[in-house]
Amino acid sequence: MIDMLAAFPTGWGYGAAIAARDGGGVGSVLLPLAALLALGALAQLCWIALTVRALRRPPRQATSRRPAVPGRWLFLPFTTPQVAAVVSRELATWRRDPARGVELRSAWLTPLLMALIIVSTDLSWALPLAGPTAAVFGAMAAINTYALDGTVL
Repeated sequence: MIDMLAAFPTGWGYGAAIAARDGGGVGSVLLPLAALLALGALAQLCWIALTVRALRRPPRQATSRRPAVPGRWLFLPFTTPQVAAVVSRELATWRRDPARGVELRSAWLTPLLMALIIVSTDLSWALPLAGPTAAVFGAMAAINTYALDGTVL
């Protein structure tokens, strides 16, 4: 597994460090580092070409995929229709905004994936920490959400 991961560009620096540790010579140390620098330069040139192409394109007109339908707000008991309309609008914004979606998904998927990793690697001593981890990540997502939308909330 280590040899396979070291074959990818992210492992070239590791391979150079191992070669330097084992006294593999200047060529076995500098070759992976030079390849890594060349790949980085190529990636930067590709990024510049993609950015130039995107910036030279004229902007498109924004169109809604779903037309607005009056009166489609969320029913919330003990609230006024105005509050329900604002809450509905904010929930719709949260569903459409990729940044908020990433926050919510990462807040709840991270502890679940951590628990899956703990179970699959036989680190059963850490399994009871999945619940508190879920609570901490949920609190962090709530704080980030408040930081983004504090005035709206």
